Amino acid sequence: METLYDLVKENASEMKDLTDRQDADVKLRDLAAYVMYKKDGKTPVEGVILRTLSRPKVIFNYIVTALGRATEQILVESEEKDLDPDYIKDFRRLYFAAADARLRRQGGRGLVPYFIEQACLRGVIAARSLLKMVNGVLVPSITPWDSRYVNYKMGVDGLAWASFGYGTKMKKADIESEPWWSLVKKQPSLDKTTEVVDIWDDEHNEIWVKGEQVYEQPHDYKWPDGTRL
Repeated sequence: METLYDLVKENASEMKDLTDRQDADVKLRDLAAYVMYKKDGKTPVEGVILRTLSRPKVIFNYIVTALGRATEQILVESEEKDLDPDYIKDFRRLYFAAADARLRRQGGRGLVPYFIEQACLRGVIAARSLLKMVNGVLVPSITPWDSRYVNYKMGVDGLAWASFGYGTKMKKADIESEPWWSLVKKQPSLDKTTEVVDIWDDEHNEIWVKGEQVYEQPHDYKWPDGTRL
């Protein structure tokens, strides 16, 4: 029987042309040394003086800086006459600000700068958004996902499933600090860095470590629904 992890691997193969382009864009931004190759695309041309210009990085930084000065506009539309759009706008702003502050306390980057960079460099913005109650306290949690390592499939009613982590590695200490790790009954041996894949559909969440499922939990978020990616 095909697992969600199998679907992630298939999707990663189907998305290879896009991810190769995304990797190439990063090399441009980071000013990877330009090399002129022969027709075979593998053999460097000898006797050529090559010079890597800084223009791609300059243009990238200029666009990111310009977008960082933009002011977000929130639009709320509804046919309900008693609906207060300002209440919804304030909730959205407070939720985002609280999630951003929580992420910074954990040593992460701010959400807006990260999303701007993702939009420019990857072409897609992705995040896992969970709003939950913990001991009577509302905890806003937005985890930004590098869309280069996000795999997903659309279904009839929107997003069927989404995952993050395939093709990446996590440090051993970071894995052991994850809340789900202590709930894993048979903990696999971890290398210095190990692949961890986080997969969500509209009924449950699966965690795969080194290609093996180690954790599963149901949820009633009815997520993904086609609006989170």
